[in-house]
Amino acid sequence: KLSGAGHAPIVLVSPQIRAALKQITENQMPHLVVLSFNEVTRDTQVVTLGLATDG
Repeated sequence: KLSGAGHAPIVLVSPQIRAALKQITENQMPHLVVLSFNEVTRDTQVVTLGLATDG
């Protein structure tokens, strides 16, 4: 949905699940960027365009 609107898909997650999420998604979504909260500097402006939930 977001990539169709011209936005690069980036998922921001906890450091504990970053590697596992990247591994799970890389076959279906190879261009998906998965970052942990620790990889984003304090001066980086984060704009939330959507949320992924389990429900």
